[in-house]
Amino acid sequence: MRLKRNSMAEANEIPTLLKGVDLNVSTDAPHTPSERAAPKEYLSIEELGEQLDLSPKTIRNKMARGIFQKGVHYFSPEGIGPRFKWSAIVAWLEGAEQAGTGKKGLIPMARGYYMDEPDPATSDFS
Repeated sequence: MRLKRNSMAEANEIPTLLKGVDLNVSTDAPHTPSERAAPKEYLSIEELGEQLDLSPKTIRNKMARGIFQKGVHYFSPEGIGPRFKWSAIVAWLEGAEQAGTGKKGLIPMARGYYMDEPDPATSDFS
């Protein structure tokens, strides 16, 4: 039904149209991925994507770039696809949220290691 701007008759019909519609919004839902409970400790790519609100392609990209590291964040048992350890993903998430509290004077690299920042006092470049 389309409401006209100043139509009081149609405006009075709104309560009947909304009858049976629950307008209460729950505030108990988790707001961040780390607040959600993982159903199990080891998750597939698709399950991890659902938990983090990311596409499976994004998860695979993070694996290829070395952001998710084999043996740390995920394991690839023979015969099944990669399985992500939820506790390692939560630690990665919480570490990413606290960026800047990590290793001082080191540059974080995409593949998960840190590169020493050159010291300007000993650098040959002036």
